[in-house]
Amino acid sequence: SIGVWLLLPDDPALIDNLLRDGKPKEARRLLEKLTPAERARQPAHFRLLTVRTARLELPPVGAPTRAAAVARFWSEATTAWRESAYSGEIASEFTPLIPHLADLTAAFDQITADLPQAPTAQRTRLTEDFQRAALAANQPALAATVFALAHPLPTRASAESLELSRLWQLAGRPEDALAALGAA
Repeated sequence: SIGVWLLLPDDPALIDNLLRDGKPKEARRLLEKLTPAERARQPAHFRLLTVRTARLELPPVGAPTRAAAVARFWSEATTAWRESAYSGEIASEFTPLIPHLADLTAAFDQITADLPQAPTAQRTRLTEDFQRAALAANQPALAATVFALAHPLPTRASAESLELSRLWQLAGRPEDALAALGAA
């Protein structure tokens, strides 16, 4: 792909190849060279490439700047997701980073309003991933809040009410645990 890049350095299709080859810095340079007219021809595609490039440029796990970079990426990627009418491709770029978010509550708050508009499969994956990450981070209250949002009262089954009650118990909130059971 390097030989092709030398021959056609401004070809937008090369961005895909560079990302596939693990060369996000070169891809970013080409993305920055794109004219607004070129971006306008395929806005969704270039939005996805911008998000993918940013993900590949994140510092490695354990780097001192990782947490801030992941938080910044989360904010930019979820904005792109929203602007792309909840593109599944963009969601697949940021969803795997949920366990790496330093502030799960703030990150979940950024997408809460978007969840009702998101496709069901994305909404389910996001809420399940947030629940797992919250429990792994010893934040059962957040896990319960996410679970309650994912399983609203009118459609919540008795097994889901029991699970919500268990989560509230883990959070040390027995009154919420009883309320979850009473709503079954």
